[in-house]
Amino acid sequence: MLLGLQSLGRNFNAETGFVPTLNIYPGYAGGFTQIDYKSYPQSQTVANHGPSLNLSLTRIPSGVVTDKNYSIGYGVQFLNTSTIAVSIAHTYQYLTSEFNPIKREEDDFDYLAEDDDFGWNRGEIMYQSDQRKVFSFKMETGYGSFYSGTGFTLNGEVNYRYQPFGNLAVRVNYNDVRLPGNFGEKQLLLVGPRLDLTFTDKIFFTTFVQYNNREDNVNLNSRIQWRFKPASDFFIVYTENYLPTPFESKNRALVLKLTYWFNL
Repeated sequence: MLLGLQSLGRNFNAETGFVPTLNIYPGYAGGFTQIDYKSYPQSQTVANHGPSLNLSLTRIPSGVVTDKNYSIGYGVQFLNTSTIAVSIAHTYQYLTSEFNPIKREEDDFDYLAEDDDFGWNRGEIMYQSDQRKVFSFKMETGYGSFYSGTGFTLNGEVNYRYQPFGNLAVRVNYNDVRLPGNFGEKQLLLVGPRLDLTFTDKIFFTTFVQYNNREDNVNLNSRIQWRFKPASDFFIVYTENYLPTPFESKNRALVLKLTYWFNL
């Protein structure tokens, strides 16, 4: 069982971190709980199985509940490390300002109105293959209502592991959101290959490319890490953003970062 509570004062300043809801709900309070029950049968295929329950709630200083999420699921983990799980969830959201989850600035879509509230239900199924294999994959799909319309998601990840030298992964996220009237319909695609290489026990290289059709952007991020002492690293990070069509650079940056551990 897990239980968490969080509260932020109205004058909290997140200068050293990122608090996503701070600017929207200054002074909000919330909490979550997760309850799992596992059975460990005498089986030659199943390691454990059992249900899970997740609850979360967010409240703003006026006392209005803005977000509620309830989900119940059942998962099975096999002895070969593969996993399958199914779940159903209910989400409630109260809008403190006008909002449209798929609208970009140039889209001629209407906004969902301030002070409207929505509740929707969703079902999901997930399968993860044997993680001990050189090739492994994970697939997750879900469908249900979404605000005043419907939403379908399909997420996948394929991994190729070549130990001890590196790992290559490709992630794909697809969302088909259909809202009624002039609130809009969109098919959103996110593709992200990632490469991790280990040259020595002190020098590492990571790079990933991400394509996002909603923002019409291709992002490149590459990082070299030199661990010259325990818990002490020197990083060289290069990032660049491109327009997909025509393929040309929008901006780029080179960042150097040094961390050092003082053992006093």
